[in-house]
Amino acid sequence: MSAAKLSKLLIDSGALRFGSFVTKSGRESPYFLNFGDICDGAALQRLADLYAALIMRNFDPLPDVIFGPAYKGIPLAVSIATSLSRKSRQGVSFSFDRKESKAHGEGGLMVGRQITANQRVVIVDDVLTSGLSISHSLDFVGRTGAKIAGIVVGVDRCELAAVGIATQTAAESIQQKSGCKLWSLATIDEVTAALAADDSLKKAAGLSPQVIESITAYRKKFGIA
Repeated sequence: MSAAKLSKLLIDSGALRFGSFVTKSGRESPYFLNFGDICDGAALQRLADLYAALIMRNFDPLPDVIFGPAYKGIPLAVSIATSLSRKSRQGVSFSFDRKESKAHGEGGLMVGRQITANQRVVIVDDVLTSGLSISHSLDFVGRTGAKIAGIVVGVDRCELAAVGIATQTAAESIQQKSGCKLWSLATIDEVTAALAADDSLKKAAGLSPQVIESITAYRKKFGIA
């Protein structure tokens, strides 16, 4: 159900596009996901509610802090913490990092809740490709001594890790190295399947047979089904 809801939200917001794009890992991809395009308040709330529902199903007790990496993780962390607090009637805080340390005022690299060793933290992010961004977040939060309860991403592209064992996806590599479980609202295969099953969404997305063929070829090269 979450894959169908997420797929519609991605198309409605223009956050999923098909064409030719170069990812952060340097791979030429026939599709691109930009959660930064989910910038309408109502749409962001829909997205946050999907994350919150997944977290409430899988984390007991709920985390103390939701951490999102700068920059696209910032609105995610804020909106997800808000949704969790509203749905659970418990206080859930948010935190995010700066790209550069601040030398004046409160200073430091962390904004929002200052994460400490006695807290349980869930790391959130938008899209998992090679795992570079998640690895940075794991290192950043890990230095605080806090307990990383898990990782939740919007879409898992199910691609091979940038480094490491060639038969491991980025998700598998991250889980093995960190010991933290990773969840996604949907995989890219689930998203494309949901689009293909809905004629109106399929048309709006421009999911033509040629596009599907290019996605299949890309997945064979960089992904594991």
